[in-house]
Amino acid sequence: MKLNMWILQKLIFSEYFKVLSIITIWVIVCLFLFTPFSKIVTEKVLEQSIVLADSNFPYTLTPINETTTATYGTDGRAFVYQDSSVAITSQSSTKEGRAVVMQKFLLEKNSPLAPHAELIISEADKYGLDWRILVSISGVESRFCKVYPAGTFNGWGWKGGPGGAWQQFDNWEHSIRHLTARLALGYNRPTNPFLIESVYCPPCGATGQHYWARAVAMYMEDLSQMLENYRVPQ
Repeated sequence: MKLNMWILQKLIFSEYFKVLSIITIWVIVCLFLFTPFSKIVTEKVLEQSIVLADSNFPYTLTPINETTTATYGTDGRAFVYQDSSVAITSQSSTKEGRAVVMQKFLLEKNSPLAPHAELIISEADKYGLDWRILVSISGVESRFCKVYPAGTFNGWGWKGGPGGAWQQFDNWEHSIRHLTARLALGYNRPTNPFLIESVYCPPCGATGQHYWARAVAMYMEDLSQMLENYRVPQ
């Protein structure tokens, strides 16, 4: 019995046993970090932030009344949409924090526009355009520039649609600068997606359901809320 205990003690305190224990721990850690299951969980979490870029997507919304209407998504979260006669306003008109919030918002959406957050803000200010609308439109048209014709850098459906020419740009910076100018000058600096829906997305406006405008408005409100939360003293 004493011999067995002596052998066991020698085994436990031997350098071989220590090395084997360290290797075993590292193997367990690596399996947890790099397992396919971890990848699947991560992908599922990211999918929750993606809204399908399809004007016919069956959003769960109640009808828009003549006054402001609160509607609810499938997750129970309440969103507020305004009718087409009321411009969407933002209390976030100052410059502080917008680039930080924009980048955080785009990173959460896994968007390639994230590195260009400051450019998006500066170009919007340059033309007097609402800082939220360019990105919000991209959310509806291309899942924030993740689904678009290869090589076009056109995540806004610009000159697209069935049989469209799909204008091509050299890079994201080029498309941001061009489209900010066109939205400001060609659409009279829009702040209300309901008022431009029939021109920007004629099929969407023709249905009377306003899926396109509703989704754009939702993203604009999300950005405003993020900015307000950012400004709350920590």
